[in-house]
Amino acid sequence: SVFISTSRFDPEKFYANGRETTFIRPVSLDADLMSSAEKMLKEIFIPGYKYKKCGVILSNFSDISAGRQAALFEEENGGDEKKLRVASAVDSINREFKQGIIKPAALFEAPEHEKKWAPRSEFKSGGESKKDSPLPDGLRFQNHSEDFAS
Repeated sequence: SVFISTSRFDPEKFYANGRETTFIRPVSLDADLMSSAEKMLKEIFIPGYKYKKCGVILSNFSDISAGRQAALFEEENGGDEKKLRVASAVDSINREFKQGIIKPAALFEAPEHEKKWAPRSEFKSGGESKKDSPLPDGLRFQNHSEDFAS
C-alpha cells in the first residue's frame, strides 16, 4: 500500500489518497517493491499540493523458502535467480563496507539537498540519575515527527 496526504488542518486544500496492490508471487527484491510503489504513487499524486505525509505499508508476508507455485505462463525460474544473485552481492558489499554504499539511483539526492539525520535532543536527560526518571530503566519520551525537518 502507498498513501499520501496534505495537512488535515487546511480543509480547503486537503487531499488524501492511497493505492494497494497484491503481488502474484512472493517478492523480496527492493527493485520490485520500489517499482510497484512508484507506479501506485504516480496514480494518486497531484502536482501543486503541499504534502505532509506519505508512506509505504508492506503486509501479508509469506515464507519464500517454503517454495511457491509458478504462474501458468511463467518461465521456470522467472528470471529471479540472476536478480537474487545481484541483490545478494549488493547486500554483502553494504554489510562489509557501509550500509547504503550501493543503493538504487532513485534514493540519490544532490549533495546540497541531502538531509543529514541527527537524533533530536530536546528530551535528552539533563544528567539526572536513573532513580529520578519516571520511566523504567531510564527510558525517555521521544517524538520523531521532526527528525527530518530542515
